[in-house]
Amino acid sequence: MKSEQLEQAEKEFSKAASLAETAYFEAIAPTQKAYNKAIAPARKACYEAIAPALKAYNKAIAPTRKAYNKAIAPARKACYEAIASANKAYYEAITSAKKD
Repeated sequence: MKSEQLEQAEKEFSKAASLAETAYFEAIAPTQKAYNKAIAPARKACYEAIAPALKAYNKAIAPTRKAYNKAIAPARKACYEAIASANKAYYEAITSAKKD
């Protein structure tokens, strides 16, 4: 009974949150669109101004970045696997608790 009530409450909360999020985005859409349109020329000019320097920078650091990524890849993979394992255990525990 308790788990059914919990599931129902979660569904109702999720639905309410979704409706609130939709309403929020619908409310800000006109303002967001106007803002994006207003700043587009400045943003484009900025990107065009920094593009040559950014391209040169990326080209200069590419070998270092490649070596760095290769060096940390095993540790990064182990970290992601540990997080995935912890998440799996967490969700299994929640699922098990809901069944009780």
